[in-house]
Amino acid sequence: MISSERPSFVIRKTPPGTTLVVAAAIYSGPRVLLVQRKPKRHGLDPFSWMFCSAGGKVEAGEDLLEALFRELGEELKLSVSMTASMPILYDHLIAGPTRLRVICVRLDVSETIGEPHVGDGLIGFAWFGESEVFSLPLTPADDANRRALIAGVDPAAVLPITLARLNTAIMG
Repeated sequence: MISSERPSFVIRKTPPGTTLVVAAAIYSGPRVLLVQRKPKRHGLDPFSWMFCSAGGKVEAGEDLLEALFRELGEELKLSVSMTASMPILYDHLIAGPTRLRVICVRLDVSETIGEPHVGDGLIGFAWFGESEVFSLPLTPADDANRRALIAGVDPAAVLPITLARLNTAIMG
């Protein structure tokens, strides 16, 4: 089992020219729900067929919370309870030709409303345990944070900040 020591966290602004992405790792007991991305119709998508936390790009005029609620609705047909605390699981910057900042929150399945269903942009989804997460082809942010995904089974392993507080700090 991976150590569930609480990591430290420093709030930082998103660098100019960086696409902001928000996602959720949804837990049910010792398992995490991950989605599998569908190939795009036009052009190459290096993340096609890979597994990742559910979520997507923050659109112009949206804040992090609005984007997360929209993405979970589009991808999994889920709503999030207004009482969900949404602590940050990881905040990861991907450098390269396309710069991404991926902020992933931890949600317990009890904080969602409805049953997940395959929605836009997905081939499917499944619940995975610790050993399975280590062997999956994951998108870069989730791949770099496999240990956080697994440690997230323990609610005490999250970062000491919520999405609402981070949203206020970096969005405005």
